[in-house]
Amino acid sequence: MPRANHTAHALGFPVYSLAFLSDDTLVFGGGGGAGSKSGVKNRLRVVKVKDAGKALEKLSELELEPGEDAPMAMGASADGTSLAAGINSPLPLVQSGSNRSLRLYTFSPCPPTLTPSGSTHVSASRNSDSYQRVASFSPSPNSPLLAAAAEQTLRIIAPPSLAARTELAGEAEILDVSWDAAGERLAVTTEKEVSVFSLVPDEKTEGSDSDLDKYTLNLLQTLSNPLLAKEKSATFRFARFSRPSPSPVAPERLYTIVNAGPPLRRGAPRRGLLTAWDTDKWAPVRTRALADRPVTAFDVSADGGLIAFASADLSVGVVSAWSLAPLIRILSAHSFPVTTLAFNPSASLLASASPDNSMRIVEVPEGLAGAHDGNRAAAFSTALLLALLALLLAIAYQMYVARS
Repeated sequence: MPRANHTAHALGFPVYSLAFLSDDTLVFGGGGGAGSKSGVKNRLRVVKVKDAGKALEKLSELELEPGEDAPMAMGASADGTSLAAGINSPLPLVQSGSNRSLRLYTFSPCPPTLTPSGSTHVSASRNSDSYQRVASFSPSPNSPLLAAAAEQTLRIIAPPSLAARTELAGEAEILDVSWDAAGERLAVTTEKEVSVFSLVPDEKTEGSDSDLDKYTLNLLQTLSNPLLAKEKSATFRFARFSRPSPSPVAPERLYTIVNAGPPLRRGAPRRGLLTAWDTDKWAPVRTRALADRPVTAFDVSADGGLIAFASADLSVGVVSAWSLAPLIRILSAHSFPVTTLAFNPSASLLASASPDNSMRIVEVPEGLAGAHDGNRAAAFSTALLLALLALLLAIAYQMYVARS
């Protein structure tokens, strides 16, 4: 397993969400939470990642209003100019059903500034313990939409107006949402299943405003995992589409995480399992246990070649998206389980953060996925050539014996 350089950074406040705006510009959010008496303010901070993650230069910081919660979800647009965050409104607004938890910000690099540009509600829940789990932009420039989820509600929203395009309300809490590369399908994760929907535009009314175009979510597939049938307490936690790359090493896949339930005997492992799914046949391709404790954070690189995860055992790891083979493992990366992690757009850096007031930046070795899978492919080719040579020698020997 190759060695990766990594650096820990003390931040001074708990971190619950982060996103890269560019290869070297990172925004993260956290704080003491709503109504905290710790004196730790809730905030969004933008930093420049320097010297392959060895240094963080503070570019901008935005303190949230008193009573607002810490940013619990975050996503950046493909061009890095917009940021969406899940931030609960002050408690009285939440309890009145007026929680405008989806916040939109505009990032200007010169000078570096994060400016609020709008907010809207995602769920009408009055539950003060509920929070928005998802704020995810479509990766397709042809589909400038934003998915936001809180409790049992998923809303597809059009920035910058934040007009709702469609809504999905179910019975189970939505834990994760992922777009495919074309912005045409979404994977919606709940504890017991992953539902894959197509996003289909409704027929336009002549003369209608394009900003008010509506969409329909059509169910394409519902995925279950064999572990869930064997162990009733096992649950899905994440499902993420990969971005198909020109290399055959990284075809489009959907990757799911299933965490085993509490063990029957003390000290037994409670594994986090990664499964790769064929998105044409919707069949599992391969499964690997990532850790003996549940997976708490998960990301797939933009090029589709690498998968990062964090476990409740306090470790951070990277595996090959093609073979699921381990490539990097950092033990005791944080002193509390990781709440968020993400690759930068080029997958040269991996950032993880935790409520332990720290962030760790991992320098991902260049060509990591290609080198591993290339070696695997080379080994396979060599084995195939040796097998063919052995077959030819066997045929030649049989011909020699027949002539004798």
